[in-house]
Amino acid sequence: MTLNRRVSVCIATYNGAPFLEEQLVSIASQLRADDEIIISDDGSQDDTLKICELVKNTFPKISTSILSGPQLGVSKNFENAILASTGDYIFLSDQDDVWLPDKLHTFLEALSHADLVLSNAYIVDSQLNINHNAVIFQNVAELGFFKNIIRNNYVGCCLAFRRNILHNALPFPSRIPMHDWWLGLIARSFNYNTFYIDKPLMLYRRHGANVSATSEGSKSSLYDKANWRLYLLSRILFRWLKAIF
Repeated sequence: MTLNRRVSVCIATYNGAPFLEEQLVSIASQLRADDEIIISDDGSQDDTLKICELVKNTFPKISTSILSGPQLGVSKNFENAILASTGDYIFLSDQDDVWLPDKLHTFLEALSHADLVLSNAYIVDSQLNINHNAVIFQNVAELGFFKNIIRNNYVGCCLAFRRNILHNALPFPSRIPMHDWWLGLIARSFNYNTFYIDKPLMLYRRHGANVSATSEGSKSSLYDKANWRLYLLSRILFRWLKAIF
């Protein structure tokens, strides 16, 4: 039964001290004793590691591992955490958001019939104030491959997936723009079952120092955007050929 399967929450950190404790507590308070949190830290110079240890000691029944990251960017930092995970279901988490109390249970119900699940999230400021019920997704009726090549809807902090997806997704190609985009496209191109929950299940904090630019306009050039998409398509094709032959 899905609700009894083990969960791994993978978190990539880097100088996340201002908001990290609130996020870790919101996650750990929903996990069970046999679940785990995997934190990959990319060389933080602030109190990030102290906060991780504090929350680890606060929730001793939850297995919490704190790893040294590869310092090769956010995607490889997440990959480092994923590689160390052992759970049946993998949740990705940023260091500065907050899970709402029903996130884990709602996702696990969806994962009973889907391989990858995406949910909506409230967009909040640094103090967690919701701006006129703003959400990340206004309309995600279609999670198909080509629409997401044009515009990525697979936002990592809103994702969870079954371990079987990693058979095709790992290792992450070295030049992918973001790990979440890659995971979403892998799920669609290999016909894994994806499911979208429109209900917001977390608070997505925007504070001016976020790694991703979700809900904000991209500052990348058209040349870079085109190159990213061509690279993603080429790597997907390579994985297809590898799977066939």
